Amino acid sequence: MNQKGHAGRSQIVGALEEEKEEKSGPNSEKADSAFLTGEFMKLLPYLASKVLALEADTAMGSPCPCGRTKAFVDEEGNAIEGEPFVCEVQCHNCVQYVASCKACFIDAHKTNPFHWAEVWDHDLGFFRRWGTTCNWGTTGSHVTVETGVHALRIHFCGDWPADSTDEVGDKVAQLLNAWLFPCTFTQTVSAITFNALKQFQLHHLESKVAAFDYCGSLRRLSDNAFTESVPNMYENFIRCSHFWGLLTTQIELGQAHRIDDVLLQRPVGHSRVECPSCPEPGFNMDPNMGPLPDNLKHLRQERMTLDGNFHCTKSTKKTNPGDRSFYNGTSFFPTDEELNEHLAEVTKDPPPKEVSNCNYLKAVNNQDKKKFTNKELSGIINLQCSHVFIKSSVDLQYGERYANVDLALARGIRQKLVAGHRGDFTFAFQDNDIDRVGSYDAACQYSVNVVKRFKKSFPDIAHIMEKMRWAVPALHIQGHQEDCMYKFATCLMLATGHFHGESAEYYWPELNQIGTQVTQMGGGRRQDVIAVNHNDWNYKKTAKAFTLLLADLIKSDSTFRRHQKHFLGLCATYTEPILREGWLDMRWTSEKTDNLKFTKSVYRHTNSKVNWLYTNVCWPTKRRFPIASYKNKVAAFLYAGIIIQEDQLKASKLAIRKSKHFSQALKNELDALREQLKKSIVQWQKTQKALTPEIERHLNAQTACLVEKELRGLPSELTDQERADLGMLHMVAPEVELRRGAIYNALTAVKLVTKSLQSLRDRKKKNDSGVYNNTISQKQINDTERRRDLHIARYMAARQALLKLTAASELSRTEADFPPLEVKDTVMKSRTLRRQLGDSATTEGRIHSGTVSVGARRVTAPTAAGLSAPTSTSSSSAGTVMVRRQHMVWGTQTAPTRKAAVLPKKKARDEGWLWTKRVGKMDEGELTTWMKEGDQIQWFHAEAEMERWREQVETILADWRTMIRSFAKYKETWTTLATMQDSNNIGRIAYAKQKAVIYARRESEGRRLLGEHKLLGPRYGCIADDHLDLVGFVTVNRKFDQEVGNLSDNT
Repeated sequence: MNQKGHAGRSQIVGALEEEKEEKSGPNSEKADSAFLTGEFMKLLPYLASKVLALEADTAMGSPCPCGRTKAFVDEEGNAIEGEPFVCEVQCHNCVQYVASCKACFIDAHKTNPFHWAEVWDHDLGFFRRWGTTCNWGTTGSHVTVETGVHALRIHFCGDWPADSTDEVGDKVAQLLNAWLFPCTFTQTVSAITFNALKQFQLHHLESKVAAFDYCGSLRRLSDNAFTESVPNMYENFIRCSHFWGLLTTQIELGQAHRIDDVLLQRPVGHSRVECPSCPEPGFNMDPNMGPLPDNLKHLRQERMTLDGNFHCTKSTKKTNPGDRSFYNGTSFFPTDEELNEHLAEVTKDPPPKEVSNCNYLKAVNNQDKKKFTNKELSGIINLQCSHVFIKSSVDLQYGERYANVDLALARGIRQKLVAGHRGDFTFAFQDNDIDRVGSYDAACQYSVNVVKRFKKSFPDIAHIMEKMRWAVPALHIQGHQEDCMYKFATCLMLATGHFHGESAEYYWPELNQIGTQVTQMGGGRRQDVIAVNHNDWNYKKTAKAFTLLLADLIKSDSTFRRHQKHFLGLCATYTEPILREGWLDMRWTSEKTDNLKFTKSVYRHTNSKVNWLYTNVCWPTKRRFPIASYKNKVAAFLYAGIIIQEDQLKASKLAIRKSKHFSQALKNELDALREQLKKSIVQWQKTQKALTPEIERHLNAQTACLVEKELRGLPSELTDQERADLGMLHMVAPEVELRRGAIYNALTAVKLVTKSLQSLRDRKKKNDSGVYNNTISQKQINDTERRRDLHIARYMAARQALLKLTAASELSRTEADFPPLEVKDTVMKSRTLRRQLGDSATTEGRIHSGTVSVGARRVTAPTAAGLSAPTSTSSSSAGTVMVRRQHMVWGTQTAPTRKAAVLPKKKARDEGWLWTKRVGKMDEGELTTWMKEGDQIQWFHAEAEMERWREQVETILADWRTMIRSFAKYKETWTTLATMQDSNNIGRIAYAKQKAVIYARRESEGRRLLGEHKLLGPRYGCIADDHLDLVGFVTVNRKFDQEVGNLSDNT
């Protein structure tokens, strides 16, 4: 590099460094990207000059460092040294190759024959690839390498030792020994390097490059100016890549090492990467685990998904009828004979037509069949496990027929039921103990006659279908009828974990990328290309299996803890109905009613008037909360002051709303409320002067302000010293109890308004259409949201006042009993609409689980304050919202109206319609029943979500142990294979040892990973212990969780 160029680059880089220092600081990622772009744009001229400089070499024409000369013999026979060899060849495939003469280039590339010789043309002044033919070889050949297509002559060694095991001759052996794969095995004219085949295979698997495009790129790498003059190796390459795919599969899966002699649990010629986490009889199952109870079936469970794909089709075109799959049914696809025989049997004696009323299936059946025009095969059906390992595939001829689905399912199950193990009682017992759950988007119809079909077509595994449970994926079930939710949703099934079933869709975006390639292929090659992609997907999942399981375990464990906390709060809230109404005995029930049109379940409403209730909401009614009765004038005086403060709060909210969205109606409402407040305050102050005459001077000192901002002089508005000076210490205890009652009332109101709000939202989502109806509904929702916010503000105001009245020693306890309340704490799930996607990952707000209102339920009023404790059927039970409403009677006297208090006569306060509004013909008893049923549904949904996440954690732990045993078995198998090989074939032995070490490292990773993870702590470190009793471990953990949450005491 010349000094001038170096100095220019230094100046540019120096300027960039100075600019970077000026911009240093907490830059965002977007700013960093902008800076790098600017840096590149400034260096662009310099980079272009450096790249162009490589098109020539200043050493060209200078003497070669080797010092050799062009010697010749004169006429007299004397040797005369001529001109020295000059540098005229460069190699861009070598790293930092120094320009040399032709002789030096040949010497340096004896073992690199496929590097391109860039020869300098002294006349034209640039590099050329002359491609001069070599005259030493005996056979003209084309060799395809990763850098292009080379036309050359190959010289075969005549002294190559004869090998009696070579079935195709020593020329093929010599090519393979040179890492060249022959394109033909009789006439070794052309070959492809192993590296070219490896690179294409990886490019195809990762970026889905087609063989045609890859060959085109190799031709352009050979000569990008005159590409048409480069030989086209596509036909040879596509054939060799097909061979290479089978060859590498046989080697990687151990078939080349006779693995069938060791792994007797699998079919002969097995060419499929299996899931290490799924239970496999005789291979990775825990021999010490006996039969499991129904609630622990997930500890030994095979969860499978079925789904069709209509991108990997096969066009109707003339193809080679002899194009058959190389795997012959040992991989994912069945043989053509097996498929055709099965379809012929089904067509000959078709099963009864299965009729379904499900909306989803009607939509599927009515889909446009024109998309299958000119398609010999319309796609494939895949069977996968919940860990997204492909188990089997079957071609589809016309849509997604159940006959093809049955075959895919049967092949996936039969792969693990080898005929040689049918007499093995241990194997039979292990297979019988596996619980199987299948997920299919049409399971509601498919499962009706699946046992009958299997008894006819696959009688050897029909007994498995009789025990198999069926589900519909979580997203697809949203398009089904509502009844399907309560019969086929895994979130409501016992011992299924968080098996949502949508994992069947995960692989399709990857496979769809080769859809346009395989649709033009012949039948056998198409299946083999898909099979290679299947195996590669399974292999990559195996390589990162522990990492994926660990991430899932961390998420599931934290989600379970969150749902458990929410559920325990609900148990504390609903203790009375849980015990008295037998909720615990109602779990896991789902049954049809007599008319067969409604599935009764603990997870849905049974009241037929619910929908009518939503569509006939009358908003709102005039009614106020029941209030306490008081035995003295002080308590009544304080109660009236609190009522005034709540009205002030309402006026403040209204003023804020008017400032943001002014209207004359709002102004009139605010003015009327302020006038009413002034009158109430005047009347209240008369009693105040009589009870606390010293307070007047204190109140007169405050600055003039709006009526809603004025202080009333209640004890909670004063400091401890001011209360003592003004003689108001005796009022502290009564106000404390009143504030607690206000908190209780506010919480009750928030819950009721929240339920009202959710009902309106459900009605709008389900029934409203058109601008007018949606506008009316949205206005009602907005009004209800403002009521909810007002009640939250009432709670927070009462809480703040209570904290000011609480002694310092009790402050922390009071804050814990009455935590802050926000809108997010009121979030609740629908009690009437079907379960929504994502519900299992979220919990309801704290107010619905009892964690906000627990303090209010513990209140017992001191007798000194003139208040008696609230009566209740159980001192430890809070009951449902409606139960509380029935027991909100304080003391033994009748609650006075505002007329009986010191306040002037005024209208009753507005509250939500759910308090007492009689809607249409729904009387008080029906409304109460409907509300209680909503609480019951809430509790059962919360329990189901908690249990599913608990089961998911336990399932992952079981899968973790299964995977450790799988890798240990593979390690043992490959170690055995290494000892079985001929001692002279050191390559086979080395490969087997390498595979054994790979599986040993994976086993070691699984044994140490759980114990080392910081987020999980040591509680799961013992899972890797081979002697651990997993059932006992799970049982102890569940008992511990129950004791921590006091669940055993409450329920």
